[in-house]
Amino acid sequence: MEPSKDGQAAIDQPRARALIVGHDAKKLHLIAPDAALVDLDVLNQWSGCQLRTESFEPIAAIPGYYEHPLVVDRRVCEWDRLALATEHPDEYVLRTRAEFDRDAGSAAVIDFCVDIDADPTPSTTTNDHAQVIARVRAFTELRIRQRLDQTLTIPPLPEATRRILELKADPDFDVRDLTRIVEADPSLSARIIGWANSAYYGLREPVRSIADAIMRVMGPQATLNMALAIAMQQDLKVPKAHVRGLSPYWLQALYAAATMEALATLVDTPKRPLSGYCYLAGLLANFGALVIGHVFPPFYAAICREQEANRHLPHTYVDQHVLGVPRELFAAELLESWSVPKPVTDAVRFQYVEDHVGPHATYVNLLRLTHRLLANRDLSDSPRGPIDERLLAKLSLDASAIDKVLAVITESAEQLDGMARAATC
Repeated sequence: MEPSKDGQAAIDQPRARALIVGHDAKKLHLIAPDAALVDLDVLNQWSGCQLRTESFEPIAAIPGYYEHPLVVDRRVCEWDRLALATEHPDEYVLRTRAEFDRDAGSAAVIDFCVDIDADPTPSTTTNDHAQVIARVRAFTELRIRQRLDQTLTIPPLPEATRRILELKADPDFDVRDLTRIVEADPSLSARIIGWANSAYYGLREPVRSIADAIMRVMGPQATLNMALAIAMQQDLKVPKAHVRGLSPYWLQALYAAATMEALATLVDTPKRPLSGYCYLAGLLANFGALVIGHVFPPFYAAICREQEANRHLPHTYVDQHVLGVPRELFAAELLESWSVPKPVTDAVRFQYVEDHVGPHATYVNLLRLTHRLLANRDLSDSPRGPIDERLLAKLSLDASAIDKVLAVITESAEQLDGMARAATC
């Protein structure tokens, strides 16, 4: 049969996707339902190997397409007709069950998937604290203390970072305050001056002071953004485990921050949110990864492996499967304990809750839109997909506004890449 590219015939059939997983020289071709989560632990127990995803390119879900042994999830074998993914995005081949069974031959058929429903992020915060504490009890032997930041053995937010966050939240901040904060931190000061003197700016006369870097070269906002990224990177280390195939953590964070800030300028008043809060929400969007990586390193490593095998789903499903709760609940609890502004905390907490309503829904919707824009450029851990027209309508934005933002981000790519390198070196 010929491939069907997003045709109605393919849309109306259950869809199957595929993965190549392996360990050393052993590789397996997996075929699984598109609307399910691959559980690597089940496959590890069945195979006797610690398997990991081998390729992050589109894989064909067609039996016999690859030379590797075929393993099919039982659910796929129960469909009367099915649409099988090809190596081309959004293209499928249609098969009857008889045709699929004939081609699959002696494939192993086991239950290695978990059915999924709506996104598991709770739509209200009523039980957040109880769920977080329950997870801490389940995964640690630490005695639960009154303050969550003590419970998680994460120190209070350092003074320099706290002061920079306050400046970022103030649209009328005093540049002299920024200068004093940066000058008081030798490491921060050296890296700001180093970035100002980099080849990116091509200065004839080198920068010799923070005030010079701010006023003559970088400007207050760029310096503030850079200082915030550097300060947070110093205080909150990115876990050693990572999701292969994704952009580095801080690169994603800086692109999300810049995109959020750019989108905010296009929202009509009086709905227009504060650009500083938008920047913070983007920068902290995946803050939960730092929290989980710090508190539960082995479980975060498992999350990374599962996320590699389930890139078609938001990480909330994987978090729920491994930890029993999405990382956004941990993130919001800690951000609140650090007195991060409520619009920012809400944006982080509810970013995967569809149709969220509340006083800060605009920030939440902007962050959802940011993920969608960046995912299609592989700059977010969210799955790729079309722009939600309903989301644009809620924000009173249109396609031309999106084009403007994408143009700004494209023009800023070199600077954002440089900032990410400078912030993490």
